Amino acid sequence: MPSSSSSSLLSSSNTASAELPLIPCKLCNGVVIERVSKQPETTSRKFYRCRAKKTDGSQCDFFHWQASYAVLLIKDGEMKKKLSNLELVMEELDNVKKSMKATMVEIEENKKSTAAALKLFHIIQLFHH
Repeated sequence: MPSSSSSSLLSSSNTASAELPLIPCKLCNGVVIERVSKQPETTSRKFYRCRAKKTDGSQCDFFHWQASYAVLLIKDGEMKKKLSNLELVMEELDNVKKSMKATMVEIEENKKSTAAALKLFHIIQLFHH
């Protein structure tokens, strides 16, 4: 684990804005956060580390640069879960889209029948006057 990952380096990301899913630490089940290195040799590289402290007060050893963290997620099936969830959302969106199209067709048909009924009403009105 590079020592450049500690002290003067970072800008942090929360779960909502993290580029990759944040999972519990594999070493201590602590909170994993996404950070961006500000060290000259690794400027702007994203990395993932655990926020937890060990019993001796030192930082938990969990540390991955973005590429190795992505591999860890793939091995754990985390990316597969996210993809599966995304596919379910896309399927649901397709269903909503189909439903909306059917509703639009129904609205158009109702507009046409209402317009026809209104014309018929006007014609009847003309004959009764």
